[in-house]
Amino acid sequence: MRKIFKFILVSSIFTKTLLAQQFIPIQSDSTRYSQEIIISGIAELSSTSLRNEFTSKILIGGEITDQIKQSSYSKHLLKNKVGVDINSEIDYRNMNVNLFKNNKIGFLLKGGYYSIGSINYSKDLFGLTFNGNSEFNGKIAQFSGTKFAFFNFQKIGFGCINKITKSNLSLNYYNVSNYYSGDIQKGELSQNEEGTSALLSLNGEARQTTGRNFVKGFGGGIDLDYRFNLLLNKEQKSTFQFLAKNIGAVYLSKELKVYGIDSSYMFDGFKLNQLYGNNSVLKDSVSILDTIIQSTVEKKIVFLPGFLQFGKIVNENFKGKWQSFYGIRLYPSLAYNPMLYLGTHFTLSPKIEFGSQLSVGGFSRVKIGFYSNFKISKLSIGIATQDLYGVLSKKGFGQSFLIRVRCKI
Repeated sequence: MRKIFKFILVSSIFTKTLLAQQFIPIQSDSTRYSQEIIISGIAELSSTSLRNEFTSKILIGGEITDQIKQSSYSKHLLKNKVGVDINSEIDYRNMNVNLFKNNKIGFLLKGGYYSIGSINYSKDLFGLTFNGNSEFNGKIAQFSGTKFAFFNFQKIGFGCINKITKSNLSLNYYNVSNYYSGDIQKGELSQNEEGTSALLSLNGEARQTTGRNFVKGFGGGIDLDYRFNLLLNKEQKSTFQFLAKNIGAVYLSKELKVYGIDSSYMFDGFKLNQLYGNNSVLKDSVSILDTIIQSTVEKKIVFLPGFLQFGKIVNENFKGKWQSFYGIRLYPSLAYNPMLYLGTHFTLSPKIEFGSQLSVGGFSRVKIGFYSNFKISKLSIGIATQDLYGVLSKKGFGQSFLIRVRCKI
């Protein structure tokens, strides 16, 4: 049982796996240039409740002491979230070509590698997994509504770009190399005051791709970057952006193993600490749970973890020192709260820029981020974190590192 609980909670953390795709602000640039290459990379873990001192022990190794567990446990809400994202992209834009014989339209090529995971879980599930069940004597531990998902996919795309506004659209082909998901509609463990009996009720399903094939599914989708200007004051136009990435679906052509459970089981006649440890009643070669879990194989179509963002972006042609940027971000298909963000951009010199951002929502609570951008000739290098406190403190609730390199040719 403990292995099942731990897998539900931790699988999204262990696997190579959203969340600050645009924290180094996209800049509106109306100047003409021939070609451009943009390379970006993200590595981020974000949580509402898991402290870095806890997750670092899982990811790197080391003893998770009772103090560390209780410190994270005390920060848990009734419902909690974890999201992990590791991805990289390359984007090539050519303004020399007149696509469709239109001198305002160029073309672009892009590729990307994405590992994305998320989980929505209850405080009781964390307590059962890492503290055991003794504190639930005479109580009911609830973990209904638990959901997790993990995608590992790649894309290649071809599209068109407006040479002036830099609005663009691409059609993408996707390959899926791994997919896991699951949900528990009903899950609870109730036990008596003496701790001598318990009733486990589970209704849920888990899915995973099987085999060692790199290609386990394929599909199509789009990326859309639409930009337009609004006159917010009499002196300066502001540029807004609607961004949609990886909006599409894939067909899982290899066998998808589906595990379903809809049963109740009574454990009786022993102290409940026997559910865990070396003398666990579930340590038999054939677990009790194996007899009530049904497995099937199927092929199906699933939606990709698409990303949506709308907001004001930084104008590279702005003459002043300070600019604001703000907006909202969504991952509709994941356990992700809408993220509201507000930031300020400061141009120290034509070659050096800084900025900071306050964000609320997503897979975490309130976060403050920081970025810097350096320009050398036609090269621009940006580095950032969306969670400055998380980078600096083990008491934080995540880690966030981003880099973006732009080169105009």
